[in-house]
Amino acid sequence: EDASVYDAVNVLSELEQEMQEAAAKLEFERAAHLRDQIKELKKRAGLEKGESRPGKEKEAFRKK
Repeated sequence: EDASVYDAVNVLSELEQEMQEAAAKLEFERAAHLRDQIKELKKRAGLEKGESRPGKEKEAFRKK
């Protein structure tokens, strides 16, 4: 499970970077689509804010 959480964190980080780049280029529809993908991945990985998970996962998620 730690590996899958780590993978999700890496994918989230990449998606968040892409979202920021899209917004900077004024590609707001693309940025919104990426935002929605990020939200869904967080939900599926159990990394949404307010969800109780062991400290390691939350700690890894906060690192940027």
